[in-house]
Amino acid sequence: MQSLFPIFYWLHIVAMLATLGVLLFAQFGLPRPAATDTEIMRAAFKMASGLAVLGLIAGFIIFYSRIQIAHEAGASLASVGGHLILTKLGIWAMVAVCLMVGSVKAKKGQVAAARSLRVASLVLIAVASFLGVMI
Repeated sequence: MQSLFPIFYWLHIVAMLATLGVLLFAQFGLPRPAATDTEIMRAAFKMASGLAVLGLIAGFIIFYSRIQIAHEAGASLASVGGHLILTKLGIWAMVAVCLMVGSVKAKKGQVAAARSLRVASLVLIAVASFLGVMI
């Protein structure tokens, strides 16, 4: 498992950055009529939520492998930053839920609610990124 650690590490980082990129492009990069089109909003939400879930799974695998490595070395969970990592992964789970709910809101034509969920996701991503840098 330790030999696969770098693969999951980079998969986690790339998926999280791609999620951020999709949301930033959907929020600021699209012209106004396209940004409020429900089909385009829904596609952006689905792509971002898929990437967020992929990064979240990779993050859990990284966390599990860190626990295994610490256990083999006789170290405690606190030595691998366990609480910080779990907080970050919890925030990413909230991001994934916001994106999935946003997709449903976009499907129902509730554009304002979908846009506010997209902004909430961007704020949560900023907080999670700050915690990720601290690890």
